[in-house]
Amino acid sequence: MLKSITGTISSCTIKKEGITNNKAWKIFSVTINGEQFSTFDAAFLDNIGKEGTYEYEEKNSPDGQYVNKTLSKYPETTIQAGTTETIRTTDTVSIGGDAGVATIIRGLGILRGDIKRLEESVNEKLNKLALAIEFLSKTPQPNQPASTPAVPEYNQSEINNSTDDIPIID
Repeated sequence: MLKSITGTISSCTIKKEGITNNKAWKIFSVTINGEQFSTFDAAFLDNIGKEGTYEYEEKNSPDGQYVNKTLSKYPETTIQAGTTETIRTTDTVSIGGDAGVATIIRGLGILRGDIKRLEESVNEKLNKLALAIEFLSKTPQPNQPASTPAVPEYNQSEINNSTDDIPIID
């Protein structure tokens, strides 16, 4: 029976790898909300830090010592970019029973993870921009000297053009 977990993928590492019938394979160990899962799907490796709803199957070991939790394939988003459908809260929508609800919940979890990742990216870029603005506001610009050096005032009559104090060398 399939179960699901909603959370963030905190880690994904290669647990075991090999070659069978001339085909390479890898088993990944995935941690979601502190729980350990196994999967053959490398898509989990590419989505560390992503929040979503993930399906898995539990099987007891033959000796009953442990429960193996195997993740299903990484969920794919079925909503196309650029879709602009609006559902009002008063609308009645047929979504195909429990499977449809699970698909919508999974899709919302993926979207929530995408939005969170985008917010973090935008905030990081805004912080960098603020630091650059602060730095530039303190740095003198090329066409504006930092300060004009003081030029001493002088009077032509004060200049001594005499050469009397220069020694004569033979």
